[in-house]
Parts: sequence; C-alpha cells; structure tokens
Amino acid sequence: MKANKQGISLIVLVITIVVVIILAAAVILSLGNNNPINNARIANFAQTKDGISSAVYSYTGSVQGKTQGYFTDDQIILGSVAKDDDATDPIPKKGSTGYRIVKGAYGADDADEAIIDDVKDVNGTAVTDVLYELDPTNFKTNIGEALPSTPVANSKWAINSDGQVFLVFAAKDNIPTWMGYDKKATDPLEEAQSNATIVSSVYYIEAGA
Repeated sequence: MKANKQGISLIVLVITIVVVIILAAAVILSLGNNNPINNARIANFAQTKDGISSAVYSYTGSVQGKTQGYFTDDQIILGSVAKDDDATDPIPKKGSTGYRIVKGAYGADDADEAIIDDVKDVNGTAVTDVLYELDPTNFKTNIGEALPSTPVANSKWAINSDGQVFLVFAAKDNIPTWMGYDKKATDPLEEAQSNATIVSSVYYIEAGA
C-alpha cells in the first residue's frame, strides 16, 4: 500500500511538471508575439502623438477664428505668409509668420529650415509628404503648452502641412526594439510592419541618401 502511494505521488509530480512546462511555453510564446510591456509603450507613444495633434488642431482653429479664416492651416503651422507692409487690413499686414510652430527663426518668412529630407516609413517606402520639424520654443510660445519630449533619443517630432504628427528617427537603427526593430532579423523592421500605429506614425531618415 505504501509503495502504491509513492507510485501515485511520482505520477502526480511528473504530470505537474509537464503542465508547468506547457504553461511556461505558452507564456513565452505569448510574450514574444504580443509583449504587453511593448504594447503599453506603443500605446503611450500613440497617446502622446495624438495629444500633440489635438493641440495643433485647436491652435489652428483658434488662429483662424481670430483672423476670420484669412490663413489656411498650413500657413499658420509653417508661418509661411510674409508681412505685407502695404496692406491696410491688419491681418495681412501682420502676416502669419508669428504663428509658426515649426523650426526656424520666429517670424521668418519661410519654413525651409524646418524641412526634414530623405524620409522613409518602416516599409522602406520614401515619404512623399514634406515633413517639418516641430520647434519646442515656437510651439510653447504660440500654443501655450510644452512640446512633449520624444519617447526615445535620436528622434524628433515632425508635422506635415495638414497638421498630421509623426516621429522621425535620425536613422533606421535608432528605432527601438519595443517599436519592432530587430537588428538580428533578415528584415529588421518586419515586426514593426505589422503594427498599424508604427506604420502610420514612425519614419526614419535614410542614411547617405
């Protein structure tokens, strides 16, 4: 009877170990394909980006209200309308240069200094939209709130003339692993290409382009 109990206990132990191994394997696979920590970081990034977009849309709407719709969104964002000293209307006389939120001298007549060249998305496709680097000082001065820091180094917030916000990395290798970059993979950005948020919001500058 005692030997039988020992035999049963051994079987129970073996079954328990097998179950634990199966559960551990399932957890590892789950984390590998759908890492909750990475997902949380991506969600936080998306929330920050959307917050910037909302602030910009509110700002351009406010300026259009003050100027009776005289300037378009892109003229406000880029501050691209020079002052017209000969105008009698105070709105064109002032121009939109003081409203700019992209990089460049405050009140400058154009936004060429803010343009980011040679940009590609995570699929390796050249971005056809012209992107402009958001400027923390101009952003704070005009919108009245601080431009949030980028989630990682070697990156900057950018905007197109429609007011859409993006995160642009200085190089492809600067994209972090939690965004789907794996330098050991044949295609380092294969995982990133399966994430809609990353595909639509994260770009990089092509080295040597």
